[in-house]
Amino acid sequence: MPKSFKILIGLFVLLLLFIFYLEANSPEPLDWTPSYQREAKIPLGTKVFFDQLKESDFKYEINERPLFELFSKKEKPLKTLFLANNYIPTQGAELDSLLQWVEKGNTLFMATSTAPALLDTLGIKISGLVLNDRIEYKPLLSLVNQNFDIGSEKIFNRNQSYFPYIKEIDTSETIILGQFRPEGDSLSDHKQLNFIKVAFGEGEFFVHTMPEVFSNHFLLTQDNERYTSEIMRYFDSSQPLTWDAYYKTGRDVIDSPLHYLLNNESLKITYYLLIISLLIFIIFEGKRKQKAIKIVEPIQNKSYEYVRTIADMYLDKSNHKKIAMLKIDLFLAQIRQNYHLSTQEIDQLFIKNLALKSGQTEEEIVNTFKYIERINTLESISKKDLILLEEYLNPYQ
Repeated sequence: MPKSFKILIGLFVLLLLFIFYLEANSPEPLDWTPSYQREAKIPLGTKVFFDQLKESDFKYEINERPLFELFSKKEKPLKTLFLANNYIPTQGAELDSLLQWVEKGNTLFMATSTAPALLDTLGIKISGLVLNDRIEYKPLLSLVNQNFDIGSEKIFNRNQSYFPYIKEIDTSETIILGQFRPEGDSLSDHKQLNFIKVAFGEGEFFVHTMPEVFSNHFLLTQDNERYTSEIMRYFDSSQPLTWDAYYKTGRDVIDSPLHYLLNNESLKITYYLLIISLLIFIIFEGKRKQKAIKIVEPIQNKSYEYVRTIADMYLDKSNHKKIAMLKIDLFLAQIRQNYHLSTQEIDQLFIKNLALKSGQTEEEIVNTFKYIERINTLESISKKDLILLEEYLNPYQ
């Protein structure tokens, strides 16, 4: 091997090692998946907010069950339920139980832009603010109540093509609590609702269209925690707060069947017994106890091939009459074998049975056998006659 070639190989290996080194030491890109899980440290997780909740005066509990099960428990009444996720799929009986629970005097805080069934029930329509003069923008958030001091407007410091806002409300039951506008606009341009309170029976709904205000990214940006803290002042800290951990996009879901098998004592024992039984079978029964039986092919009928070979020989001599007779004999043999009909006598019963089995009409069968009879009476036939005979016989092959 030439020395120059060895040098090239060495340089190539060094280049690969350098690329691997850069890849291993490069910082991981930020994961902007909307998790809202209390232990998630990613930008759109809620670990910072949940840690602050634990240190606050709120008495809280964590719910990891569907709402239908949560409302059916009898230990103690709930007062405030906190839902924060990009999507809350309540519907059917679960939605009915939720509405009944709020109607009795409880509070639901819902930070989401997508909860179709519940929002429709409250007469709320959500849309996304898209600007014609720019592709992306950042929202500046504010609260309407002057007693809630957040200082200047708070920014969600990440560009997006649109942010959800409340397009329609039931003004008779709704109080406006907050709004936002795109960064760079005047105080009046594009200002949209994003935080409201809706009275419902003896209880109330709080709806915020941006669950991002409870995320790690928002709370760790400048002094944005003032905005979130003021929102929490709407809740009575003397009442218990239930943190929903079930309706979370980032919720840990175990979808491995093996996990359930190994966590159930009876199923685990059965699983191990099955594996042991399979191993015993492989060891003691895996070998064949007799020699393989030789496959004997059945004797094949070569008469058709023989007739076709003879027909090809006659074709070289242009003896159309003999070829036609062979084709007729082959045709009758096929009728006997395929349709199990005797060809000794071509009568009306034979024609009727052949029509039922072959799918041809009785008229077509009669015409075929008339032409065969004509061929039999002629001493010689032309190539055209042979071709026509073939056309009569083809539908039965």
